[in-house]
Amino acid sequence: MPPNGIVDAATWRALYAATTPPPTTPPPITPPPTTPPPTGIGQQRRVSTGGEGALVFQQPDPQSNLLGTLTDGTIVTITGRVSGNYTELASGGWVFSLWLTQI
Repeated sequence: MPPNGIVDAATWRALYAATTPPPTTPPPITPPPTTPPPTGIGQQRRVSTGGEGALVFQQPDPQSNLLGTLTDGTIVTITGRVSGNYTELASGGWVFSLWLTQI
């Protein structure tokens, strides 16, 4: 580019091209998360807390609404859906997965 002392459109394009980072490979398009088909539909589990009650939450989050408490030894049916450390109950709500043991 020959010097002419004027910052014209050609100069701006050249400056922009010189300061633009090189193109990178775009990240792969990831489909939105979906809930995998449950594999434990209708399976039963026993609440095993060592004597304490197991809290049932509206969502798989201890900050969500508390729906109730399950007594140690209660038999529950699960949907097969697991989110983080919580398992969904067929009767509604989520309980901490470690409190559920296979029968």
